[in-house]
Amino acid sequence: MLKILRQGQRWIMAGVILLVGGAFVFFFGVGGSPFSTANPDQVIRVGDLSYDTRDFLRVRANQEEYYEGLLGKNFDRRTLQSQIDQMSAELLIQRAILSQEAKRLGLRVSDAELHDAVRAMAIFRDEHGAFQPQRLRSFVEYEYGREQNFVNAVRTDLLVQKMLRLLYSGIDASSVEAEEMLRYQREQVRIAYVALDPNTPPPGFAVTDAEAEIYAAAHSAQLQEIYDQRHEQYVQPEQVHARHILFKVAENASEKEVGAAQQRAAEVRERLLGGADFAALALELSEDTASKAAGGDLGFFRRGQMVPAFEDVAFTLKPGTLSEPVRSPFGFHVIRVEAKQDAKITSFEAARLAIARELMEKEAGQPYVENLITRLRTTLQSGKALEAAAREAGLTLERTALFSRNPEGQIPGLGAAPEVMHTAFALKEETGASPDRVLYVADKAVFIQLLEHRSPSDEEIAKEIPSERERLVTQKRQRVQEAWLKERRAELDRRGEIAVQLEAVDGS
Repeated sequence: MLKILRQGQRWIMAGVILLVGGAFVFFFGVGGSPFSTANPDQVIRVGDLSYDTRDFLRVRANQEEYYEGLLGKNFDRRTLQSQIDQMSAELLIQRAILSQEAKRLGLRVSDAELHDAVRAMAIFRDEHGAFQPQRLRSFVEYEYGREQNFVNAVRTDLLVQKMLRLLYSGIDASSVEAEEMLRYQREQVRIAYVALDPNTPPPGFAVTDAEAEIYAAAHSAQLQEIYDQRHEQYVQPEQVHARHILFKVAENASEKEVGAAQQRAAEVRERLLGGADFAALALELSEDTASKAAGGDLGFFRRGQMVPAFEDVAFTLKPGTLSEPVRSPFGFHVIRVEAKQDAKITSFEAARLAIARELMEKEAGQPYVENLITRLRTTLQSGKALEAAAREAGLTLERTALFSRNPEGQIPGLGAAPEVMHTAFALKEETGASPDRVLYVADKAVFIQLLEHRSPSDEEIAKEIPSERERLVTQKRQRVQEAWLKERRAELDRRGEIAVQLEAVDGS
C-alpha cells in the first residue's frame, strides 16, 4: 500500500511538475489576503477553488520525497520545512490558476477522458497490467476520503495538462538553432594573460620605519578612518585548536544504538589515556570523513563555528587534555585540545604604521602600473604578441587550461572575468592574436593573448542535436509558463483572490 501511495503522490500535480519542476524553477512567494472563511481547515484559496489540509499535506509529502531523493543523507526535513511548505503552497496556487484559466477558455474534461486517465494509471494495475479496482478504492479512501474528492482532483489535473498544451502550442526549436547553441556551448579556448595589480608596489620598493612614521603623522585622520572601517580585522576572539574522534549516532537513535556509540567513545578515550596516538586512532576509527585523514585535526576555531555541545567542552579544556565522551547532534566525540589563543585587540597605535605602509605601496604602485600599461599597449600596437611584450617589460605571462563559456565568466587563474571571457572567444580568427585593449578584473588590469581555439566536430554536434532540440523546447516552455503564471498571479493578487493560511497545517 505504501508503494502505491508514493506512486500516487508522484502522479498528482504531474501537469504542473512536468516541465517547470513545480516551484523549483521559480517562486513568487505565498503571500495573499487573510481568510475570511469560518473553515479552519482551508489552507489555500485561489478564486473559487480552495485546498484543505489534506490537499496540502499530499503535495508536501511529494516535495519531501523529491528533496530526499535529490539530497540523500544531506536531506534535513527541519531545516528545509519552511521552504518546502512555501513551494508546496506555490504548486497548489499554480495548479489552481492553470485549471481556472482552462475553464474560462472553455476547456473541459469529459467523463470518458476521466475514466481513461484513471484506468491508465500504473499505480492501479497489477504486475500483468490488469486494472485493479480494489487498489483504486484503497487509494481514494486513504488519500481523499471520498470518491468525489479524487474525481475532482483528477479532473483538475487533466484541465491543467490541457492548459499547458495550449500554452505550449507553436513552441519549437529548429535543428539549426540547436546546432548553433551546441557550437556556442562546446567551443573552448586557452589564453595567456598578464594581470597588473595597481595596489602592488614596484619591484624593490621598500618603506622604512622612519618614512612610515612621517607618512602616518601627515595622514593620521585617514589612517584612523581605515582602522575604524576594518575594526573587525583587528579584533581576534578567543580560539581553540582541537582534534576529535567521532562515533556517529542519529539524534532519534534507539537507546541501544546510543549506548553502543557512547561505549566505543569511552573505550577510545581509555586507549588515548594509555598513550595511544590520537592521530592514528582518528585515522583508523573516526567517522568524521572531513577530518579523519588529518588525524581528527579541526584547526583553530572560535565560538559559533561548532555546535554548542562540542564547543562548550572544547573551550573549557586545558591544552593537552582529553574530554569525556561528548554527545552532539552528530554523535559522540572524544576531544583533545591542542592549543588556545586568548582574545586580543590590535590597537590603532599598533596598526597605524602597517596601514601607512599599505597606502604608500598603493600610491607607488598606481603610476608604476599605468606606465606598464602604456608600454604594453605600444609594444602590442607595433605588431608583437603579448608574450614578447611581457618579456620586454619583465612581466610574468600566465597561461590557462582550456575553458568553455560559462554564465559566471569563470576563467582558470582569473576567477570571474566576463569581459575577458567575451574577448577571448571573440579572438577566433587566429591564435596569437593579442588585443591592445586593457581589460579589467576587479582592480587588476589584464592583457590577453589567444593560444588555442577548439571547436567541436560536425560528427559530435550531429549526435547531440536531437537532445539539444528537446532541451531548448523545454527551456522555451518553462519561460512561457513562467511569464504567463507571473502575470496571471499578479492580477489575482491585485484583486485579492489569492489567500494562503499555512498556519492551518499546524506543523503536521
